[in-house]
Amino acid sequence: MLEWGVELREVADMIQATVLVTGNQRQALNNWFRQLAWYIFGDNIAKESVSMTAPVGVTKEENSESISMTAPVVLQTSDDWQYRVSFMMPQKFTLDTLPIPNNKNVSFLSIPGSSYYVWKFSGYSNAVKADKQLELFTNALKSQGIQTSSTPILNQYNDPWTIRFMRKNEWWIAVE
Repeated sequence: MLEWGVELREVADMIQATVLVTGNQRQALNNWFRQLAWYIFGDNIAKESVSMTAPVGVTKEENSESISMTAPVVLQTSDDWQYRVSFMMPQKFTLDTLPIPNNKNVSFLSIPGSSYYVWKFSGYSNAVKADKQLELFTNALKSQGIQTSSTPILNQYNDPWTIRFMRKNEWWIAVE
């Protein structure tokens, strides 16, 4: 941990099972999380269970602002965005050895190892709290003269039943 509250972390190559969804952050986690969970519980051609590794990642996709169909010439703000919800796959798998999903919405991304700035926070990570923590994180980076352009990743480590004060969340931003 750096003295100004940010951790610098090396992350190995990884494969993510992902679903790209439209909605707000809560809908993305609550509704689409299940599709990934079904995949790892055996909803795949091989009917094979896949161990899930933490964290569950949520990334707001670039250029995904919704446009209201009632006023097609006016861009309107909305809580609906595209989010990529991701589970990290165990290291023992490659893209060729992962079971093929039955659900066409589940896809895989191979992410090369990289260095990330990491900001930790606890509690339930609703959109308001996550956005506030991201603001604190980016301000901490700016205070050190660090400019970033990579998309922040919200990582959550606990099941829904973990009590509030024991929940672990992190924002990751790639070191450029």
